[in-house]
Amino acid sequence: MILSKAVQRNTIFFLSLAVLFGSPLAPTLQAQAPSAHASGSAAEAGRPTSTTPTEQAERFRTSSVDREYKLRYAPNNIDQNEIVTALRNIVEPQTKIFLVPSSGMIAVHGPEDVQSTVRALLNALDRPHSRYRITYTLTELDGTRKLGVQHFSVVANSGQNTVLKQGSRIPIQVGNSGSSLPNATQIQYIDVGMNFEIMVSEIEGGAVLRSKVEQTSTAPDTSGSNPNPIIRQTDLEGTTTLLTGKPVMFGSIDVPGSTHHFDVEVLLEPAS
Repeated sequence: MILSKAVQRNTIFFLSLAVLFGSPLAPTLQAQAPSAHASGSAAEAGRPTSTTPTEQAERFRTSSVDREYKLRYAPNNIDQNEIVTALRNIVEPQTKIFLVPSSGMIAVHGPEDVQSTVRALLNALDRPHSRYRITYTLTELDGTRKLGVQHFSVVANSGQNTVLKQGSRIPIQVGNSGSSLPNATQIQYIDVGMNFEIMVSEIEGGAVLRSKVEQTSTAPDTSGSNPNPIIRQTDLEGTTTLLTGKPVMFGSIDVPGSTHHFDVEVLLEPAS
């Protein structure tokens, strides 16, 4: 229903009189129009309460608890320290994190919400290392004629150093032993043969291989002035990306004193 302008003015006039003279309509009108003070209080009630850094630190201290976590797949100090460093860089600075290397434990002092974050991070970081079987194939050649093939295999964990040696240990005279006996000499043994130093890092579909292949051999001293043999050494060192199941030519090693050389091929396979 549409009211005329005169009726509207009369309605407003009588409502105003009701408010002024205490008519029963007044409480209803007042309830429909809350005061500015009430509106301000409601706004303040929804506003977050600010605290000082001192109050925050005190609340952190009083709600903190101690928890210990066992590292299952970090057997050495390098892996353990990497996990601890990641935790300290992510969680609240007030959190206290201690590593116990002898037992492979991490002690954490902090509130329960921080402890939950630590548990989630440990589930993501403390995982078993991927294991690979790395096979080196050394093909001995005289020019283009194949003379023989040797295979050297080792199982290596991702992120850990692995060493493979095959050969002999020969005695070398290094000087007088300090004994009162005449012609007494000090003997030291050195390794002669093949030596492989391996570091493998996992990537999508394969791994990055940092490898050093060392070949040592002996040759007689034709001068006759030195009782020890001459040690010949050849190194092949580098980094290469390997895809699982696909062999890669790593390099070639010449055999001193001959026309022979070894082609070195590397194959990466997952190990069970």
